Amino acid sequence: MQILIVDDNEMVRRGVKLLLSSWPAYVVCGEASNGKEAVAKTQQLQPNLILLDISMPGSNGFEIAVAIRREFPAVKIIILSQHDKLRLLPRALEAGADACIDKNSLSTELLTTIHSVVGNADALGTEDVP
Repeated sequence: MQILIVDDNEMVRRGVKLLLSSWPAYVVCGEASNGKEAVAKTQQLQPNLILLDISMPGSNGFEIAVAIRREFPAVKIIILSQHDKLRLLPRALEAGADACIDKNSLSTELLTTIHSVVGNADALGTEDVP
């Protein structure tokens, strides 16, 4: 599974990359720090999944999700936010995202949410993931 990480905070990108590094089925194919770069990297790299920050300079994650979903309807999108995910989820789904994760829960929810969004974990070679 090819994953694009989109967040304006380099430390968040590094942390997410580190979380995913222990699972060989997940390959971080690229990173972007803003919306324009996210769309360009999606076109260039064709990821299966995008982990997308909601708050970035220039454009927000909702706008980026709409743009990406329009051009790449098959790509899965998980919104990352420091805000209450239950409050953001309806708007995230309306924008085309598949799920929303609170950044404070990344270490405990990221892999589970990815499995939920992409479907059968066995097909990804991660059958022993909790």
